[in-house]
Amino acid sequence: APTLEVIQSLITDVENGNLLFFCLYRSEEVDDDHLVTTLCQELRIKKKEYGFGVTEICISEFTLEETNEFLSQLMGFDDNEVTMELADVCKKRTLGNAFFLVIFLRQLCVAKMLKFNDGSYRWEWKIRKLIAQTRATTNVVGFMKTLLRALPNDIQQRLSVASYMGKELEPKILDTVWSCISSNQSIKLDVRERESHTNLSRFGGPGYLRNEDSWVPIVEQEGFIERLGEEPESRYKWVHDKVQEAAMSLVPEASVPGLKTEIGQALLANLTSEQLDSHIFVLVNLMNEGIVPINSDSALKLAELNMVAATKAVGFCAFESAKKYANK
Repeated sequence: APTLEVIQSLITDVENGNLLFFCLYRSEEVDDDHLVTTLCQELRIKKKEYGFGVTEICISEFTLEETNEFLSQLMGFDDNEVTMELADVCKKRTLGNAFFLVIFLRQLCVAKMLKFNDGSYRWEWKIRKLIAQTRATTNVVGFMKTLLRALPNDIQQRLSVASYMGKELEPKILDTVWSCISSNQSIKLDVRERESHTNLSRFGGPGYLRNEDSWVPIVEQEGFIERLGEEPESRYKWVHDKVQEAAMSLVPEASVPGLKTEIGQALLANLTSEQLDSHIFVLVNLMNEGIVPINSDSALKLAELNMVAATKAVGFCAFESAKKYANK
């Protein structure tokens, strides 16, 4: 809410003549009573009075024609008819979801059902094989979960832990947290053996990781995370929130509160003061959503952390969040 109020204030200030705002949201997450809806309605009413423009673009799922256009341009075909049958299969399998379409194409390449011919310099596929060996799914998270389970078990576990630590990943911090959690046998992660058709050589064979850092390039190469910046100590982010959601679903629901508490305690015990300050919201949210403290010392420590988070939230003008933390 405070962020939206700041945006509205900036837009309606007639002295701010050189601002351009891009606001993106999912329609299914914003109903008629949502603050975003209210803001958009007010801006439409005030745009003439304050002299600014409002352009709304609704991005829907790809149609068959749009899917075909995407494929023909992606593969470098001048004739759209060449890719029409492939587009029809892709549209039916992904229901026109753009993110899902890209992942689906990637998996076709991995399975060698879609491959580039170095001799003819053309992409090739066998449409009957595609139809027979692929199927439609309405659940993107379920599909991503299947792909995650093709990873080595220890990487699956690391990613499931990382998914509860926010939208960004810091490998060194995650490795520290993982070293604390992996020794706790009370935390059960729903990790299964890799599917029999998985190409294990892509991950360096059937064994575990060779070293602590080797999981990062594997996960990045598989398209689950992407680097933020070029520094050696770079952070990463999930390529899509559905990937993060799929990683979270690897943890059985009954184990989630305990896992959140374990992650929070590991962060609290191992972060420097500077790191703790930058991760305070992640830490406090995990502890608040974890297992209720069973002794007064733990409860007091959690209350202190909530007050730190509340104070920082006030500094960001996030008053509702500050109130939530203070009431804890």
